[in-house]
Amino acid sequence: MSKVYVKFPKAGLGNLMLVWGRACVFAHLNNLTIVTSSWWGIRLGAWIRNEKRKRFYWRYFKESSSWERAKMLCYKLTHSIVNEPPIQVLGDTERKSNKLFLFNQVNTDNDLFGPIRGYQKILKNDLYNMLNPLLCAKLNTYEVPVIAIHIRRGDFKVGNPITPESFYINCS
Repeated sequence: MSKVYVKFPKAGLGNLMLVWGRACVFAHLNNLTIVTSSWWGIRLGAWIRNEKRKRFYWRYFKESSSWERAKMLCYKLTHSIVNEPPIQVLGDTERKSNKLFLFNQVNTDNDLFGPIRGYQKILKNDLYNMLNPLLCAKLNTYEVPVIAIHIRRGDFKVGNPITPESFYINCS
């Protein structure tokens, strides 16, 4: 039976979410199990730039078990690996074959959301199911509608002016 494995690249949370999103939609379309590598890790860039937030995503998300991740190592040896498959429905024979569908690349297309556009409900449900229950409880206390924007400004401290927060606040 085929599996979907997400091996997260060294990237920021937004790029990790896009890698996960493509794998999530692919797994749903093909009724396959998805296993992810660990969401957290040391991001050296944040330390080198001396950013206040070091971007540890420790315990933000429910993780695939260590056992499941270890099985992926065995699958890499015993299954044929399909790197970054297109987001589409597979035929029964391909879905039931011994393939490991690997998602591990940051999307470099001009349209970052192209392959997952139209699957917002699936992604939202899976994201909520994957979130740490304490974070879900906190999110549920916010008034509706809540609009969140991730603005990463830490990369622009040396040599470039930082866009003031007032610019983003006044964009409404």
